[in-house]
Amino acid sequence: MEKRHLVGWMISIVFVLIAGCATDPAQRQAVLLQAEHKAQYTKALRSIEGHDGEYPARVLRGMEQLKSMAEQGYAPAQFKLAYYYYTGPASYDCLKQDTKEAYYWFGKAAEQNHREAQYEFAMLFNPKSGLKQYADAEKYVYWMQKAADAGYAKAQYALGRMNEKGEYVPQDVALAKELFEKAAAQGDGQAQRALKRLGK
Repeated sequence: MEKRHLVGWMISIVFVLIAGCATDPAQRQAVLLQAEHKAQYTKALRSIEGHDGEYPARVLRGMEQLKSMAEQGYAPAQFKLAYYYYTGPASYDCLKQDTKEAYYWFGKAAEQNHREAQYEFAMLFNPKSGLKQYADAEKYVYWMQKAADAGYAKAQYALGRMNEKGEYVPQDVALAKELFEKAAAQGDGQAQRALKRLGK
């Protein structure tokens, strides 16, 4: 069993143990539901990534499982589904790119404070490198700020660059350095190089 899937299985067991200790029935039900979602999510990823059946049937089956979970509101599934819709054949040649679906599901996960989804959602709005039909500087900054505030290093670096250059936001080199420091502390190489460039 791959390390990531083993970790997912162990987390599910922990959720079940926590549920057993919960005294409030509603809390117990919520914990068990979360454990079930985690187990289903792990199963879907195993199917997509080549551990459960023949290609391409396993990938398409895994996508159906992800979509079912996404429709139930499970943010990690919404994010992963959006990722596969966005990358399409770049991930698996049996998948078609669907930017409308990617936009929809990245947005759903972002609204649930999934920080990586917030970053990817922001990138769709990037007036320079995002999708032309969604280009919107205000939304780009808004969602990048949300992801940065949530501690996502890539977003902290991206927001730092905006502040350093005065792009889409007022120029603020001091704030840029602060954001670079936060990202660099998490091991982000681009942020570390930016600090060296700024002489810090």
